[in-house]
Amino acid sequence: MLLMLATVASAQRYETKMQGCVGEGKIDLRWAPANYDTWQAGIKKGYVIERYTIMRGDEILSPEDIAKEHKVLGGAFTPAPLEDWEPFAEEKYAAIAAECIYGEDENVGVLSPKAAYQIHQRKQQKFSFALYAADMSVDVAWLSGLSYTDKAISKDEKYLYKVYVNDTTAQDTAMVFLNAATPTPMRRIPKPEVKWGNKIADISVDLSILRGAYTSYFIERSADGGKTFVQLSDAPTINIAQTDTKNSTLFRRDTLPDNSTQIIYRVFGTDSFGRKSEPAISDEGHGAMPLTVMPYITHCEAVDNNRIEIEWAFPDSLNNSAEGFRVYRQSGPKSRLKKIFDGNDPQQRSFVDRMPGITNYYKVSVYNTERENLMPTVSYAALVDSFPPIAPVALKGEIDTTGIATIRWRSNNESDLAGYRVYTANTKDDNEYSLLTTTMLTDTVFRHKVNLNTLTHEIFYQVRAIDKRDNHSAPSKTLVLMRPDTIAPVAPVMKPIEQKRGRPSLQWICSSSDDVAHHYLLRKEPKAEQYDTIAIFNDAQNTYDDKTAGGGLDYIYAIVAQDRSGNISCLSSAYYHTDEVVVDKVKIRCQKSVDGNKVTWSVTTSRSISEFIVYRAEGDGQLQRVAETAERSYTDKDVRVGKKYTYAVKIVYEDGTESGVYK
Repeated sequence: MLLMLATVASAQRYETKMQGCVGEGKIDLRWAPANYDTWQAGIKKGYVIERYTIMRGDEILSPEDIAKEHKVLGGAFTPAPLEDWEPFAEEKYAAIAAECIYGEDENVGVLSPKAAYQIHQRKQQKFSFALYAADMSVDVAWLSGLSYTDKAISKDEKYLYKVYVNDTTAQDTAMVFLNAATPTPMRRIPKPEVKWGNKIADISVDLSILRGAYTSYFIERSADGGKTFVQLSDAPTINIAQTDTKNSTLFRRDTLPDNSTQIIYRVFGTDSFGRKSEPAISDEGHGAMPLTVMPYITHCEAVDNNRIEIEWAFPDSLNNSAEGFRVYRQSGPKSRLKKIFDGNDPQQRSFVDRMPGITNYYKVSVYNTERENLMPTVSYAALVDSFPPIAPVALKGEIDTTGIATIRWRSNNESDLAGYRVYTANTKDDNEYSLLTTTMLTDTVFRHKVNLNTLTHEIFYQVRAIDKRDNHSAPSKTLVLMRPDTIAPVAPVMKPIEQKRGRPSLQWICSSSDDVAHHYLLRKEPKAEQYDTIAIFNDAQNTYDDKTAGGGLDYIYAIVAQDRSGNISCLSSAYYHTDEVVVDKVKIRCQKSVDGNKVTWSVTTSRSISEFIVYRAEGDGQLQRVAETAERSYTDKDVRVGKKYTYAVKIVYEDGTESGVYK
């Protein structure tokens, strides 16, 4: 126990706080102990005040001059004797402070923990009430030994004041620096906010910028337009938590005699030096009955097809409870409400919507500071719409190699737009475009699976916009997209090879496809696996003399076509023998029958035959491959009366080589 007491004693530290106020020819000082032990030490030993003159005019004094100007003001300031308190006996704050300072302490013996805690609490209460009384009264602060007025000052000087308990124990010294030429201003109190209820008013003031400026606040009420004010109570209103940043609001509730009288409130503060601030005045207002009734629309009608008049009903007896009415609009029953009018006249009962949509759903609400009552149902009004939307513009798109066409266009700006429909055609001059979209599109992007297995290279699209009244716009400008070419060109046909001057002389029939870009002439030896390209033709050339052929060598020649998209046709090949060109004898006959044209042929050759390839040309057209058969006959059933047909046959040998084409 002795060790513990010694430790506490060595850790004892007195702490004070001080403020200063510069007045006319004087400086008032107020200080206060920060805890119970400092308060007790100040009562018994008093406080010492020192003053240092730091500046004179615009010059800072030297350390020697500051030391020379140093003064101890008065003696040790302690509470006044009890007889000096007697003239103030009628002042309640003086009685409170005197009881706290001079009241007898409780006899302390062996205490239980609970009793010790209760005594500690009572001491803290005495300390708190003593400081509170000093804050409420300048006279009590002086009697408590917590204030001093320094009148021996000069206006051109600046002073540093120090105050501390008259004790050698370690302590924190309170200091304040003051300019004697600048009177300390009063801080401005923010405007009071008032919330009006049923015969009540809640007054609040934001004190966050006034922390520590005032010790108490007084609230007054006027019922005659601000001519006279009456204080709500004799006791001041104190914001105990004003040092807490989370709770810095002064609050007071006032009971009103009725809900019709116009009331004004004003708030002023008093500081530690007894000064009273300028009052902060609220807006005028009155009590309000609770909003238990909601308005309802009685008339909602379009006028001249460009505006909508709205009227509603609400009891006039509740006008004093309302601040005004609000009007809301939505374009559909499930769309979001949009506030289009926020009124502040409780007597208003109508509104004209001068910018309505085509379809309009309205609601009206009544509101005050406490709540807003919105009518539960809607009223509908619509304009007659016979004008279609503008045709969509800025169409663009592309078709990828898988056949997916992606089409985009710029969004329309019509407020009543419902969506879009997309149409397509295979030729630009089609009178009727086919509808692609079975449902209305709300997006401006559309994807379509395109058939690539067709000889038609282009596909055409149009888009129309549709509004909520089902008015269709004109079609957009036609968008033309090119199909990716995935169809190989018609294969060229190699003719039997002749020998000219000991060299191969080649002839072929070019591909009949209109998008052919090149013909490639290929060559290989019979046992080789791959062909070599020996010539490329960009035009309709169909003969070639191979001057690079080696003597005594056999070759297999082939011709192949490539279109502008890079698609490659089938090969058409022929065999060439160095010593002599093997020429087979082929005779072809054609007879008409009820089943079609029957083509037969006879072949004289020394080589083994695998199959025959049959070709057909209609009129003056190119030969096209129509069948492969091991037989020596073919019946063409796909013929039309009055048309001329030409037939040809190519031999495919068992070694994989082919003959030329025999007509």
